Amino acid sequence: MLVPFNVQIVSKELLEKIANLAIQSVAIAWRLQGHELTGNAVRQLETRIVERGNDTVIEGYVTDYMAELNEGVPASKIPRPGTAAYDKLIVELAGYARKRGLTGRRSYEQIARAIASRYLREGKPTKASRRFSKTGKRTGFIEQALTDIEPELAQLIERGVEESINFVIESYFKTQLNR
Repeated sequence: MLVPFNVQIVSKELLEKIANLAIQSVAIAWRLQGHELTGNAVRQLETRIVERGNDTVIEGYVTDYMAELNEGVPASKIPRPGTAAYDKLIVELAGYARKRGLTGRRSYEQIARAIASRYLREGKPTKASRRFSKTGKRTGFIEQALTDIEPELAQLIERGVEESINFVIESYFKTQLNR
């Protein structure tokens, strides 16, 4: 006689470990590419464990700004002068220049306009910004982070599957012995 029972292949604890590992890895890759200024973007990293039918999925969330830098923005998508979006870009870049402490003979707005001008020619990030990166890259940090943790993920998943198999075997023997 077969005794029905349900087994969750991967425990919630294991899923949380995987989610935390992913967030830590994305934060490290972000920093290695030289993107961090205030730490605010990393503090906003988030994961959610979501059940979808028979599947459990870990969803990762980054800020719009992080997503933009991960993909890069071609020059054709940079707002053009004379638009409200361009004016907003200048305000954001002036704030960036202020936080970075970029001073000298030019005002923050002049620095912002120079950066925006470069964006209009090269896109975002600029080629020169690679000097801030320890990896030589300025995009693709999310993919790099997940690639970097593949061996650890494999170990965690292997351990989870092993625990699930042991649980199934123990449950089977318990039901057989308690008859």
